[in-house]
Amino acid sequence: HLNGRISVFAPVNVCATQELQAEIDAHQEVQRGLDDGGARVVASLQGTEPAAQLQRRLDNMNRRWADLKRRALTISRARLDRDTEQWGRLGLSLEELIAWVDLKDSELASEMPIGGEVAIVQQQLDNHRVFRRDLTGNEPTIFNALEAAHMFLAEQPIEAPTEPFLEQRGTCCRRHSKP
Repeated sequence: HLNGRISVFAPVNVCATQELQAEIDAHQEVQRGLDDGGARVVASLQGTEPAAQLQRRLDNMNRRWADLKRRALTISRARLDRDTEQWGRLGLSLEELIAWVDLKDSELASEMPIGGEVAIVQQQLDNHRVFRRDLTGNEPTIFNALEAAHMFLAEQPIEAPTEPFLEQRGTCCRRHSKP
């Protein structure tokens, strides 16, 4: 069963937000160094016109830096909110599809073994036809979910699969490769 396992896939845009924050933090050190150095120069020039001009420039630099950090935070929050909402919709869609697949898997498994008397084979054939009709009816939903997942993942940085995903993939492959 795959139910409840969607959560092993976390929105990877968190990585992009962390990278942006790391870049801001790195530049924060440069900005702080400029501010501290400028403050020392202003202190050494006490009360002169160049000191006042430098102080205005330092104040302007600090204001612009604060504005830049605020804008970067707003942008990253907006992206994260957008991706979280998109991920939530995708997760619900995939959960519904997984529930449907699990239901059909249970129904098909209950008909095992295939074959036997003519009446049983006929019933299995009828059930298979119903399954095919259901599958055809769900094709647009399946393809829309796959397309949405493809578009969402195409926007994300590539990362190595997590251990729970690899375990799940192995379980799924073993389950479906049984004769």
